[in-house]
Amino acid sequence: MPVVNLTTKLLDNLKPGEKQTDYFDSEVKGLALRLSPGGTATWVIARRMPGESSVSRLKIGRYFRDRAKVSASLTPGSAGWRALTLKEAREEARETIKRMDAGIHPREHRKAERVQRAADSELGTLRQLLLEYIDYRSKPSGNRRPAGTRQIGEWRRMVDSDLRRGQDILDRRARDIGPGDIAALLRPIYEHGTPRPKKGRGSGGRRSVDGAKGQAAKVRTLFHAAFVWGLAAEHSLGRRTGTRFALGTNPVLHDEALVSSNAGTRALTDNELHGFWMSIGSTPGIGPVPAAFLRFTIATGGQRPWQILREPWTSYDLAARTVRLTDSKGRGGMAREHVVPLTDRAIEILTELWPFTGDFTWPFTVNGKAPISETTPNGAIAKWLQSDHGRGIPAFTPRDLRRTCAQLMQRVGISEESANRLQSHGLTGVTAKHYTNNPDLYVPEKRVASDALDAELARILDAP
Repeated sequence: MPVVNLTTKLLDNLKPGEKQTDYFDSEVKGLALRLSPGGTATWVIARRMPGESSVSRLKIGRYFRDRAKVSASLTPGSAGWRALTLKEAREEARETIKRMDAGIHPREHRKAERVQRAADSELGTLRQLLLEYIDYRSKPSGNRRPAGTRQIGEWRRMVDSDLRRGQDILDRRARDIGPGDIAALLRPIYEHGTPRPKKGRGSGGRRSVDGAKGQAAKVRTLFHAAFVWGLAAEHSLGRRTGTRFALGTNPVLHDEALVSSNAGTRALTDNELHGFWMSIGSTPGIGPVPAAFLRFTIATGGQRPWQILREPWTSYDLAARTVRLTDSKGRGGMAREHVVPLTDRAIEILTELWPFTGDFTWPFTVNGKAPISETTPNGAIAKWLQSDHGRGIPAFTPRDLRRTCAQLMQRVGISEESANRLQSHGLTGVTAKHYTNNPDLYVPEKRVASDALDAELARILDAP
């Protein structure tokens, strides 16, 4: 049994003899290259297991002079039948010998590896993780409300469209995804933007000039949430699917702000508010329903647009002069009732709407099939700004109308707490959840704030 200093050059020049010959490596004791008369070169380890009297020879792989001609019959990853270079064979031999010296028999180790490979082959991919998380969010869970239909659709669009350049990464096991893979998926969106559909809304193939940093941040948030859910839900008894992910860490890094977030400061002046209120209903291209909705938003103290839009007529009690909104904003999306008092001004707007939408489910609808879109108010304001009524006035949004109402309440001396209650701002915590959770008890306080705001609106709107 010759012991030689094995080198790649020596291995490539070995000639088969009439008998099988083992060339033992002088660097790793026990490693040998077995060369058969037919020219097959096999890496073997000759080692005596602790407690055994005879030496065992264990195949750990094959050697090929030309790596490009590796036999297709070799099973990748199968111990004993892998194509190993000299360096790889030495590394494999050291690890195997270490296990043998620790009393771990190679056959048992190989069996455990086969079982592990079979288990790993059933682990879920990144795509499966994202889709199962989206499915989980589409249904209620504990105190968490299901995500809205629009949000679910946007998440699915991210997977199908925004991430279509990274199909190979999406189809890898979620457990194997690292920060570099997340960055590779986000970078095309961050730097180049996302393609638009060829037909329909948003068509034209437009792209942002300098990427879509805000969209990249949204996709990263989806990744982060999906991994947080996957880490916690692996063994949840209430989980609806049996897909295993075996996640160890969350690879999504949140230490870098992909897009700056600037707090809005725009609020309408008294003259701007007066002009907007008086002319929004007569602006070309703006129908009576969007115009009424924008005035109603102001008259009720700057409520969140989507909360008003989704409420049916049955949420309104004109006798009690209130409307009940479902507030699910905030961590966990826990549903809370928010009762808003209605002033004469707000009731007058609803009365004017009744001939148009009284036979429908929602007050603010144009076809009776669904409320107007959340983007409709933004579009109406944009049309008003482009009209003769709004030309030259700085741009604003429905959110700025909400800020305008908050500042008007501050102007007339309404406390910050009362103003926040009227606008359903950040009133959370254990006390609010368990002890002061009757929304009707706050109606008198809200009505005081609402009446004070209405008086200030009257002063502004009645001005010549």
